[in-house]
Formats: sequence, structure tokens, C-alpha cells
Amino acid sequence: MLSPAILSFFLWQGCEEVQMELGRMGGQFFQAVHVDDRTVLADRPDLIEAAIHAWRNFATKRKLIQNMSKLQKVACAEIRPEGFGNSMEVLGATIGLEDPLGMQLDTNA
Repeated sequence: MLSPAILSFFLWQGCEEVQMELGRMGGQFFQAVHVDDRTVLADRPDLIEAAIHAWRNFATKRKLIQNMSKLQKVACAEIRPEGFGNSMEVLGATIGLEDPLGMQLDTNA
């Protein structure tokens, strides 16, 4: 029962390190951590890449194993950098412009 709380407390330092790194870079961003799931929203792709790098550094220092196959990078713009999709799944909910069934959101509405 205490395991999720302890893990959240353990990851708090990593969250703070990412916040400081992204704050130094400027731009707008939001970060959320739920148990071991981490989500970063930002107004620029370079902030997303910096967050990934900062979390990777924290995980390496703490000897944490990350499943990089679960990494999802999303850019909600007409021109997306390579490796960025237009939707993501967060805690079972699909967020973005396209769902897994291939249905598209009408952005002109």
C-alpha cells in the first residue's frame, strides 16, 4: 500500500530536476507524474527532448530501468519533427488529433 507513495516521493527529485532544466530553457511547459508515468507538455519540441534527456539522466543516476518502448512524443502541429506523433495514450485515454482506430478529429470545427 505504501509502495506508490514511496515511489512518488522518490521520483519527486527527478521531477524537480526536469522543472529546473526546462525553466532555464524558457518556453511554456507542464509536467505531471502519476506513480511511474511521466507526462510533459510543452510549446516547443526541444523542451520535450530536454525533458526526456533530464529524466534519462535522473534514472541513470538512481539506477532505475526505463522502458523506452513506451516513450511517446507528440506534436500537435501541421509540421511535426521526426519521431513525433499526433496523439498519445495517457493512463488509458487517447489524447491528440487521431485515435487508435484511425478516426480523425475535425480541427476546422
